[in-house]
Formats: sequence, structure tokens, C-alpha cells
Amino acid sequence: MADEIVGSYPFHPSYKDILSLFKENEKFRQTRGLIQFTANLMRGVWSNTDEEVFLVGAQYLDFSDQETRDQVREIERSLESALASDVYDTDGSSHAQEIDGDRNDRAASQVATLLFIASLSDNTDGIRGLPRDTVIEYLVAPGKEPTRFIEAFDALRDRSWYLHNRDGDRWYFSDIANVRKQIEDKVGKIPQDRVDEEMRRRLTDIFRPDSKVAYSELIVLPRIDDVNLTPSKRTCLVLSPDAKSPPAAAARFFDDVVYKNAFCVVAGDGSKMASAEDGVRRLLAIAAVKTIVADTPRHQKELESEQETTEIGFNSTIKSLFNAVWYPQTKDLKSVRIDLGHFQEKGVIRGEKAVEAALSGGGAKKLIDLDPEKMDGLIQRCEDQLFPDGQSRTRWSDVLERAASNARWIWLPPKGMDEIKSSALADGRWVEENGYVDKSPPPPKPMIRITRIGGDEGTGESELELAVSNAGKAPEVLIAPTRDALDAGEVITDGTYRTMEVERWFQARNPDTGEVSDPYRWAGSITITHERRDNAGMWQVTLTARPEAELRWNTTGINPKDGTVYDGEPIEIDGRQRTTLYVHAEKGGVSAQRTFTLDAVGAKKTIDDNRPTKAKRDFQFASKGEVLRVVRASKGKENVLFQGVSVTVGEGERSLRVRSGGEVSLNGQEIETMIEGLRGALGQPDAEVQLRFREADFPDGFTMKDFATQVGVDISVDDVEQEA
Repeated sequence: MADEIVGSYPFHPSYKDILSLFKENEKFRQTRGLIQFTANLMRGVWSNTDEEVFLVGAQYLDFSDQETRDQVREIERSLESALASDVYDTDGSSHAQEIDGDRNDRAASQVATLLFIASLSDNTDGIRGLPRDTVIEYLVAPGKEPTRFIEAFDALRDRSWYLHNRDGDRWYFSDIANVRKQIEDKVGKIPQDRVDEEMRRRLTDIFRPDSKVAYSELIVLPRIDDVNLTPSKRTCLVLSPDAKSPPAAAARFFDDVVYKNAFCVVAGDGSKMASAEDGVRRLLAIAAVKTIVADTPRHQKELESEQETTEIGFNSTIKSLFNAVWYPQTKDLKSVRIDLGHFQEKGVIRGEKAVEAALSGGGAKKLIDLDPEKMDGLIQRCEDQLFPDGQSRTRWSDVLERAASNARWIWLPPKGMDEIKSSALADGRWVEENGYVDKSPPPPKPMIRITRIGGDEGTGESELELAVSNAGKAPEVLIAPTRDALDAGEVITDGTYRTMEVERWFQARNPDTGEVSDPYRWAGSITITHERRDNAGMWQVTLTARPEAELRWNTTGINPKDGTVYDGEPIEIDGRQRTTLYVHAEKGGVSAQRTFTLDAVGAKKTIDDNRPTKAKRDFQFASKGEVLRVVRASKGKENVLFQGVSVTVGEGERSLRVRSGGEVSLNGQEIETMIEGLRGALGQPDAEVQLRFREADFPDGFTMKDFATQVGVDISVDDVEQEA
């Protein structure tokens, strides 16, 4: 470079390279044109009083000189628009001149002039423009560090309308507008309502409620008079910021609305709202230009860069603009700062998380987490603030209404009020009845519940478990055949009771206070069985009820309860044809019915594949492999049901057992769910399992046979009952 300077002085060595780019232009006369061009350049150097010129380079052309402009137009007239828009205009409005004004130097004009002269070639095969690094290399001089030209180049690249890039890093001016110019043309044509719509969409994406901890409904840039709040949902209003705190619309809304504790407002400093709208308008313009240049990959790449830069700028504006949330507190709205930047991940702003963090932080303490250790305090706070003065009993729906209208009340996560109520009810602090809650209820009355836990199927005896509460340390249980006889009923203190009856009345009594529970009726079930014997072509049928009960029967299909009373003697039925026997049993207030099919005497008993089928016996499966086969064979078949189910998980002292009541039917999926729940409670996901049931119902005989095959059990024809 030093040697080249010696050879080219007083000109910069680059001058001959710049001239060579357009020397072949048809209208450029190389000798006279070169002399005239250099004379114009020297006139620009002599007129430059702002700086000392060490080496004469093309960047010192003075486009304010008319002769200079005329010669450049003569060399390449197609670049007039590029010259006026990006390099030099007589009114000082070109992009390079504006950048110089912003920076208070002429670096941008020198960069633009150098690139412009390097773009004058009209030869389609010629080289136009310069790489960025070469531009900086040509412009540096004593006292002019590279940084000033790098910054000026970048600013010019971002603003110019006719500056293009070729082959990755060769920059030149063209007569064709670049995508930036197309974007600017589109920007002015975007209607305001489209800008408002897109702004609403983008703010909705930023503040969309996902966790719904702080709010469950979002309304962005609404007409405040159109907003309707409900007590069941907290709403976040994103309002256009203004200079007041709180925003004027928010303050007016708080004064007028009933549910003052059911909303918050996100807004901030209104000074940058116009910048945010400009960003949205530019992004819409970029999207429009993308469709126009869809077939030009180079332009698409430029547009992607423009979009990325604009998106970053828009997000930056939004983060500084929407920087506060106003929330209800006593008599007015209070504010706390939100930091959207702290909740930005990979360019996505999580506005809901920012609001949630601000409202739950020390500055606000409006949004409260449901800490079990603080539940007593929350219940007390609820009683103090949300129950009517002087009343202990109120409708729960009214409590929820007050929570939404009382600005003093805290905010809880979703279902938080229900959790407070559930905790107070579980502790016995509150009681609930018919939609009303009482925070100072009278002491609970004694209560009793009865569950059959076993017995003897052969005799019909039932073993009952008596669950008594609120009846003192040594509660008594009164037992009688009727409700009216309870006063003189049998008194027991055991937790279990065995009976051959199918109906009994129970009442718990506190021996210390004499208080009694409401009478409780327990009703068991009656099991009807039959035996038949061939007597010379006649069926002799014996009926049995367990426990003992009155039996009636018929073979005509009339209402079974209107049939003939069974006297204990065998019933004789003609065995020459198939007959259906209808039986009804009744004892006290409990009844049962059965239907028995009697094939012709001598006919082999078979299972009809097409009729509903019951398999009745004690089915037992003692390993998890066997139980798994039962579940697989019945899972997904809702019409395969089991009664009298007992499930045991684990072994010995580390086991859990669940039994179903006599009128409960379970399918395979429900049994599997029960097993998984017991294993989870036991903390042994692979624990052993035992399954037992006394009856299985199938839609038809074929399904039963398929079940028996998959499970690997034999179901005897004598264990099967089928409806007629």
C-alpha cells in the first residue's frame, strides 16, 4: 500500500480501480471524460473546508456542484433516483445527508459517494459496487478511524432505498428499488384499523392466559364501556397507555364497575405508543412485500433480516411501554412494575408470567399462593371480609360475589375459594347445607353409616360394619326391626353386627349427652336358589331363600309377586318341554326376583351362545398374572360386569383390601383403576394382587366362553344361568 501511494500520489491508489469500473461505458470518453471527472473531483477537494485531505479519492466528489451532477448523469442516467434518494439531494433530504446530520460528520456521504461512483458501470457483464471491507479500507485516513465509517455504512445500509447486495458482500446502487423502498411504499398504505387489529393480535399473544393463575380472561385495547365483568372470572385489561396513573379509562372503570376486585389493568407510559404502532405498520408492510417478491430468494433473505430487526424493535418498545399493572386495593387502583424482558424466551414474551410475578411479589402481595400452613389465616380472613357483619350463615354464591367486588380481598389461584371452603369443612370449622355455609355451626350431631363387609352366603347371614362419628368416646348403637322401635331397641357398642335379617334400623347415641343420630335404614339382599329332580318325567323343584323369606312362583309369566305362595313342598312341573319358572321373594321391605329355565327332562343342559349369561360361583385369582388375564379379557367390554368384587394388593401386614357392595357392578377398566390406586397408596407399583368375585355378567354365552378361554378357567354349565 505504501508503494502504491508513492506511485499514485496525490491520488489514493483506489482511484484508478474505481475509474476502471465504468471506463467502458458507451457515453464515457476515456481521455476527455477522465480529465473532466478528475477536474470535478479536484473542485470538490478544494471546496472541502471541513477536513484535511491527505489523498484524493472518489469520495470527495461534490454533488452540490451542478457540473459534477451533470457528468454523472451523462455517464449513467438510470441512477438519478438512487442519487437523489440515498446519496445527495439539493434539499438535504437524502438518506446519507440525514445520517450525516444525525452523526454530525460526513462519513455517510463519503460511503454513499464511493459506492455510487463504483456503481456507474452500464455493462451487464461488468463489475459494479464494492465489498464493505474495501469501502472502509478506501476511506480510512489519519484521524479517521475505521469505526466511524463502519457505523455510517451500517446506517446507510439500513435506510437506503436503492442500495443492493450481490454475492454476499458486494454493495452497489441500482435503478431498481430494494425491498426497503418497497416496504416504505407499503407502510403509508396500511389502514389504521388494520394496524389496530394486528396490535390487538400481538398483545393478545403476549398476555394470553395459559396458567390462568392471575387472570383467566384477557381483553386487549377495548372500548372500556363495552367491558362486562363476571364474578367467576378475573379479567386482565390491556389498555392504551396514557400519561396518568392509573390510566384515566381504568380509574373511571374502577369507579363505575360492581366487581371491583375482578380485574387488573396492564398499561404504562403513553409516550411510545406511536412507536409501537409504527413497528406494527412496518411488520404488516414487510408481510405484504413478502408476497410480492416470493419468487426472489435474495429479496426473501433481505425481508427476513428486515422482519427480524423490526420484531426486535417492536418487542423492545412493548417491553418499555407496557411496564406496569394496576390492581384493586381498598378504595382505588394501585400499581406495581412488570418486567416483560425478564420473561422473554427465544423472542417470545410471556406477559402473563410477568403479571403473575408482579402481583405475587413483595410490592403488591395481591396474588396469594395457597400454602397449607397458612390456610387457617386465609379462612379467618375470608370470615372477616366476605361474610356479612353479624351473620354466621350465608350463601356460598354470595361469598364468591363479595370476593369479586371487595377490593380488599386477595386474589387466589383457580379454585382457590373452593379450596378454602373444603379445608374449613374438613376441619369442621364450617358446615354447608343447601348452598349455604355457616362459619359458626352448632356442634355436629351423631352420625352413623352401615356397610356390609361379609357374611355367609349359604345361610344368608350378613356381617355389618357400623361407622359412628360425633357420638363421644364410647358411642352406643340402637338396633331395631322398625324405625318406631328404636327407642326400645337393642344396644351394642361393638363396631360390627351380624344378622340373618335383611332390614334393620340403626341409630347412634352419645351416652354422655343423650344426643342421637338420624335413624338409618339398612337393607340387605335375598338370594333365591333352586334344586330340581327328575321324577318319572316330571321336574320336582325345591325353592330356597337366604335368609328365609316368603316365596311366590308361577310358570305363566304373570307378575311374580302375584304368583302362588311356596309352601316348602317340591313344585311338580311337566318335564316334556322346556319351562320357565318365575320366583319372587319378599321379607320386610326387601324383595328379590329370579327366573329359572327348566329344559325338558333328559335334555342335556347347554349354554346358549346368543342369550344373556350369568356365571355364579366363588371366582378366586391368587396372583397378579392371573388377575392381569382377567383385566385384559374384560377391559374395554363395558357389558362384562362383576359383582361382589374383592381386591387385595400387597401381602401380609403390607396390604390393602377393597370390597364392593352387593349392588355395585364393576367392569375390567374399573378394576384395573382400583388396583393401580391401591398400589399407588401402598407405594409398590408392582405389588402382588388377589382378585375375588362371586358373579360375572356377560351379554351372551359366546362372550362368556371367550372370557373363560382367555382367563384359563372352566365355567361349568351348572354355574351358568341364562334368561329365557
